[in-house]
Amino acid sequence: MQSFSVFFPLLAQDAPTQPGGLGGMLVPMVLIFAMMYFVMIRPQQKRQKELKAMLESLGVGDEVVTTGGIYGVIKAQTDRVVTLQVDDGVRLRFDRAAIAQVAKKKDAPAAELPSEPAK
Repeated sequence: MQSFSVFFPLLAQDAPTQPGGLGGMLVPMVLIFAMMYFVMIRPQQKRQKELKAMLESLGVGDEVVTTGGIYGVIKAQTDRVVTLQVDDGVRLRFDRAAIAQVAKKKDAPAAELPSEPAK
């Protein structure tokens, strides 16, 4: 019986008070939403804007990479379809949205290869 006497004062205490109501719950929810916006939503919108600008700037002669990993040079394009030359005599048609990145612009200088070290 002695072990139960320790718990009686704990049971006799008043119930904890309720938090500040709606305001006490609303502030953390707003902070969580703001954090989610700046961590997840805004960077995704920025990436979409950059991708749209890249797709609009495509031109004939640009070397591109598709989402499937195929490298090719743009030979023709319409507002929705891009024709890539992937090898001599091999041309493939892709939806413009399938272009993942531009490997090299037509008017951009070729990347310089490192020179051979002197022997």
